[in-house]
Amino acid sequence: MTVLKIVLIILGAIFLSLALFRVIRKLHRSPASTFIGRFLDSDFRRWFQPPDKMIERSGIKPGMTVMELGCGSGAYDLPFVEGSLDLVCMVNVLPEIPDRGKALREVRRVLTPGGILAITEFLPDPDYPLPSTTIKLC
Repeated sequence: MTVLKIVLIILGAIFLSLALFRVIRKLHRSPASTFIGRFLDSDFRRWFQPPDKMIERSGIKPGMTVMELGCGSGAYDLPFVEGSLDLVCMVNVLPEIPDRGKALREVRRVLTPGGILAITEFLPDPDYPLPSTTIKLC
């Protein structure tokens, strides 16, 4: 068996498993499992999604008032004054929120006029939305 065939088999298995996980997640919605925490705080993730690059790509500049909306017990009632944030950053979180519309309305409330909502998703995530889906939702 050639090296190319082996690589193609491995890639095919990876993509098939990702597709299977995606179907399972669509049929059975539940919060992310705790074992994912090890991945989220891993050297691989820092290599794949470097924090400094995430900040740079989000548009964060000195002097901005910024909130990273991530894991927690709820994002529907943010403890900020209306129009008080220049940028809200969401990394791998939007698809995990049960009522995305409600959460996005609350984010809009706390953003300044012309404020930035920066959303980043991780392609292998079974909940990964297409960019067009995210744009339409926002």
